[in-house]
Parts: sequence; structure tokens; C-alpha cells
Amino acid sequence: MTFMRMIDSNALKNTNTTNTVVANHRQIKLAILLPCQILSIICSLFVFINIIYRPSKLIKSIGNHFILPLLITSFIQVTTELSMVENYLHTGIVRPSTNSYCLFFNWYEFSLNGISLFIMLWASIERHIIILSQFVFQIQWKRIVFHYIPLCIAILYPPVCYAYLIFIYNCVNNWNYYELLCTAPCFYQNKILGTMDWLVNIIIPAFSIALANLLLIIRIIHRSTKIRHNPERIKKNRKMTIQLLAISSLFLIFWLPIAVTVDIIIRDRVLLNDNADLAASVLVAS
Repeated sequence: MTFMRMIDSNALKNTNTTNTVVANHRQIKLAILLPCQILSIICSLFVFINIIYRPSKLIKSIGNHFILPLLITSFIQVTTELSMVENYLHTGIVRPSTNSYCLFFNWYEFSLNGISLFIMLWASIERHIIILSQFVFQIQWKRIVFHYIPLCIAILYPPVCYAYLIFIYNCVNNWNYYELLCTAPCFYQNKILGTMDWLVNIIIPAFSIALANLLLIIRIIHRSTKIRHNPERIKKNRKMTIQLLAISSLFLIFWLPIAVTVDIIIRDRVLLNDNADLAASVLVAS
């Protein structure tokens, strides 16, 4: 009996130690995120003010159109979704702890990330057309078909896709309110569906952005040797390429690690929940 009490006491101490370490990690993350969030909001407001006072500079050039929805999406994410994450880091629990909030939290997170990723993907592809076949966009119907429609699809596809997967797809969510995002949505329990989401909505777009930018550099270098007589055109192409590379490089620094690890993390969470449910069922049956 005394031995069992010692085991229970040691287990309780280990649990308390683990909880303290996890809480400290959350507070450290929160201390890092808060200053970054404030700085990001200030920079975004400064950019928006410049756009308001000089809108023609952004609107006139078709190659800059992707920047505005990307900025708006990032601003929404920093001011709202990041605050939801910080609330969890501060309290250690997702609040309100309800099924509807967890559904919305997952949809909101996945949708905003997806919008940014697909806008960046289309911008990387479109830059090839703008620089190397710029006359395409001088025709109105081609401008609509090859510019505005793809951009609208990039913005609308992620929220519609995840609305189906999270709200409509028939499965049972096993939420853990002590995990960020209440753990993973239940559609990941379907291995085929989870893998398809990981490939189509994360892996392929992320690596396509890197590939498109690499090919653009190669094509620009090759083309520059043929238009040496037009230094103004070379300068403009170089400027547009550097602009896209600067944005996409920062974007990929954060996205490529996510693309590689997110499926492993989510599958581990789903497996952990399944094992917990199985253990609970065994205990009830016994």
C-alpha cells in the first residue's frame, strides 16, 4: 500500500513538473509573439496609409495587384487569428470551450493560411507572364481570364474547401480544449483525405512557389542576354523579379518547415486521441 502511494506521489510530481514546463513554454511563446504582433500591425498600418495616399502606384501595375489581398489577409490574421492563439497561450485552454468555436477556429486558421499560400502561388506563376509575355494583359478578356479569375480562385478556394472539410464532412470531432486549435479536425482521421489535403493545399503550392521563382530567375538571366539593347526593360524586369523574390522568400522561410512537419504533427494528434478513446472504452468495458 505504501509502495502504491509512493508511485502515485511520484506520478503526481512528474505531472506537475510537466504542466509547469508546458506553461512556461506557452508564456515564452506569448512573450515573443506579442511584440512581433504589435510591430506587424504598425508596419501594416503604415503600408495601408501609403496605399490610401498613393493608390495609383498599386492599382496601375497589374503585377502589384496580388500585394493588396496578401496584405489584407496578413493583417486580418495578425489582428484576429493570432489574438486567438495568444489567448490560448495565456490561459492554457481554448476559450470558449465549445464545439462551434473549435470548428470556427480550425476553419479560420486553415482558410487564412491557404489564402496567403495560393495568392503567393499565383503571383509566382503570373510573374512569368507579366515579364516574359506582357502583351497578354493588354487584351481585356485575357486580363480577366488570366489575371482576375485566378486571383479570385486563389482567394475563394481555401475557405470553401475547408468549409466542406470542417463543417460538412461527416465525422466526429474529439476536441481537446487544452491543445491549440482544440487538436486536429476529424477529417484527418480519413488517411486518404488528410494526405490529399496535405499534398494539394500545402506541399504542392509551397514547393511550386520555390520552383516558379527559381525558373523565373533562370528565364530572366537567359532573356537578359537577348535584350541588352533595352536597358530600361532589363531594369524593370529585374525590379519586378527582386520584389517577388523578397516577398516569396520570406513567405517560404515560414511555410516550407510547416509543409514538411504539419502532417506528422496532425497525424500524431489524431493517433493520440484515437488511443485515448480506445483506452477509455477498455476501462468502461472492464
